Amino acid sequence: MALEDAEKFITLSTGVYKLAKGARRWDSPETASFSNSRRDGRLAGIALAHRCGSVWEHTQRLTAMMIDRLPRDRYVLASPWLPDDRGPYACVAARKPI
Repeated sequence: MALEDAEKFITLSTGVYKLAKGARRWDSPETASFSNSRRDGRLAGIALAHRCGSVWEHTQRLTAMMIDRLPRDRYVLASPWLPDDRGPYACVAARKPI
């Protein structure tokens, strides 16, 4: 489905492949199914996520580190300062146009 004219299945065997324009080029040719994946892989992914800890907490630490290192003479934090008042990201604005 990621190719131009993919709905014309007969032309797909010609060996001339051209990606579709736009986001459709990233389409999967079939519905993803977790039942098709190996059980060992799923369990390893869950174990890795458990060892890494909370994604939210990690993101909050990285955002706080970025804010702490922000050159205050050139940039201003456009997001709320308090971690409880902002989401998992921070917006920064330049003090003057570049």
